[in-house]
Order: sequence, then structure tokens, then C-alpha cells
Amino acid sequence: TGAITGEINEPVRSFFNIPLVISGNVVGVLTVAHTKPGLYQEEEMTILYKIVNQASHAVTKLEEVVKTEEGKLNAMVESMSDGIVMTDKDYRVAVVNPAVKTIIGLPDKKDITIFDFIDHLEGKFDIRGKLEESIMLGKIFTADEVVIGEGFYQVIVAPVRTTHGGVKGETVAGVVIFHDVTKERQVEKMRDQFTSM
Repeated sequence: TGAITGEINEPVRSFFNIPLVISGNVVGVLTVAHTKPGLYQEEEMTILYKIVNQASHAVTKLEEVVKTEEGKLNAMVESMSDGIVMTDKDYRVAVVNPAVKTIIGLPDKKDITIFDFIDHLEGKFDIRGKLEESIMLGKIFTADEVVIGEGFYQVIVAPVRTTHGGVKGETVAGVVIFHDVTKERQVEKMRDQFTSM
């Protein structure tokens, strides 16, 4: 697909194409054209090729930096013991770590959706409703004790806001954190039993 800038009432008589290459892949072609014949000289084209090449090189470097940072962030989220789920504003799951898959009983499932959480939480926690409230109202919600399977979890639902670019402070996603408090509850139970004895 492409876009022509300006109105053209005559046939094109002069043109040249410059490929846009990002990370070794051609992602587009910039076409410079005019209705006058023999307009573009080699010297002008060479300068424009150099400018586009430098811009493509800069974008490639930026893309590499973004991928590296994304990889670090993914590795960090994957290694966390707390279950982490992040959805976009339409409640489509964007990030889900292995811990949360284990918590809801789907450790080997590849593509997790919000409906998997709804089904496996079996009405014990309204994840969809709390995400909706958090994203719409911009508030953090905490459930101190949710029983899931054999464990007890503190569940925190929070909005994700932009810190720069676009509209600063705009809510763009929601995150749910499942913090395992089973050991703390067991210790409390043992302390209560000891006290009652």
C-alpha cells in the first residue's frame, strides 16, 4: 500500500525508488516522482540514498535496543514467583508468566485468554470485573485472601499508565498479581492452634 502526496494531473515522467531496509528486511519503498522528464540527477539521488540509509540504520539500532530491553523485561517477569497477568484495555492477555499458569492449573497451555482465568477461578475472584473497574476508574484493588486450589493468594489488580509519549498518565492496560500467602496462613493457623491449646 502507499500514499501519493499532492495532486497529479499529468503522467509521471521522472522517478526513482529508494528501498527502506530495517534489520536487513525491506519494509517499504520510497518513490520520488515528478511529471517533468529527466529531472533527477545521479548526484541528487545519491545524497537521498545516503540520507535514507542513515535513517534506516538508526531505526535498526533502535529496534535492536528495544528488543534487548523487551527480552530483559520478559526474562524478569518469567522468573518471578508471583503470578503476573497483563491485559490490554480490551482485556486481551498480553503477558502471562509461568507462575500464574501453574496457579490456575494450566502450566502447559500456550495461549491463555481471560476466559481461562474466568473458568479456572470458578467464581472465587471476578478477574474480568476487577480489571474493568481498575482500567475504567484508574484504581488499585486488593483481595487479601483468595483460595485457589490448595493455596491462598493475595490478588492485586492495578491499571497500567503511560509515563511518557502520547497522553501522560493515560491508562493503557491492566495488571493482575497473584501473591502466594499460603505459608503465612499456615503459620497463622499453627499459632492460633497453639494459642487455643
